[in-house]
Amino acid sequence: MPATLNIQGIERFNAINGGGGDDVLTVSNLDATSGVEFIKFVAGDGNDRLTANNTSANIDATGGNGNDILSGSNGNDTLLGDRGNDIISGGNGNDRIIGAESSNLGRGEIDTLIGGAGQDTFVLDNFYDDGNTLIDGDWINFFNGFDGTGDFARILDFKVGEDLIQLSGQRSSYQLKPITNSLQGGSAAQDMGIFKNNGFQPLELIAIVQDAPSGLNLNDTRQFKFI
Repeated sequence: MPATLNIQGIERFNAINGGGGDDVLTVSNLDATSGVEFIKFVAGDGNDRLTANNTSANIDATGGNGNDILSGSNGNDTLLGDRGNDIISGGNGNDRIIGAESSNLGRGEIDTLIGGAGQDTFVLDNFYDDGNTLIDGDWINFFNGFDGTGDFARILDFKVGEDLIQLSGQRSSYQLKPITNSLQGGSAAQDMGIFKNNGFQPLELIAIVQDAPSGLNLNDTRQFKFI
C-alpha cells in the first residue's frame, strides 16, 4: 500500500521498517531546503528496492535477506546489502558500500558495488572468504590455481586517489591478479581480482575491480585499508 510521509518540521526518520515481502522505498526531492537530514531504512526479508532522487539527506539502509537494489542519495550514505545477491550504488557523497554482513560473511553471494561520485569506501572486511577447503566455484578456475568464484564482490567504479577498499587481516595475506576468464566484465580494460592467500589452498577470490585503473596497488594506503 502506498504511504505518504509528512516531513514538516522533521529532521530525522530513524526507523522505516519494511518487514517481510518485496519493499520499495522511493525518496524524492528532499534537498537541503526540506530540513530532512537523515533517513534510516531497514528493508527486512524480500527483494527490496531503495531509490533516492534529488535528496541530500544521509541515508542508512539495510537490505536484509534477498536480492536487493539500494541506490543512495547526494549525502554521505551507509548502504548494507546483507544476504543475497545485491546491487548497491552510493550516488553522490562520501559513502560506505557494504555487500555482505558479519554472520553469513557473504557466502554464496555475488554482490555488485558502485560508489558513484565522492570519496567512497568499499567495505570487504573478511567477507567472501568462505573458508571452504573444497571447490566452491568452477573447476576450470580451480585448476588454474584459484577458487571462490561462487561468492565475491564486483566493484564497478573504483577511482585511484578518491576511493578506498577496506579488508580484514594483514596486507601480506592478499594479492592482485588479472582476471582473464569468463568473469571479466565491463569494457576491454583489464579487470583485477583481489585474492586472499589461505596457505596451501588455492587463492580465494574476494573481489573483482572491474575496469581496474592503472596504479592499483595493495601497498598504497590511499587505496587499501587493512583492519
